[in-house]
Amino acid sequence: MSSKLDILREYNEDIQLINANEFKNINSSLIPDLWVEVFSEHDREKRIKKILSIWKNM
Repeated sequence: MSSKLDILREYNEDIQLINANEFKNINSSLIPDLWVEVFSEHDREKRIKKILSIWKNM
């Protein structure tokens, strides 16, 4: 996992992983509504389906 973070840090040194509790404290205007909906989903299977749907429609 750290190698993926290293790659992202080439573009932005402030990149970090957060847990679900920390997500609640992030200003929602910084994250697209689509992703707020995904990260707010508690059901794992529904969350996966939403993520795959987003990626499929890109």
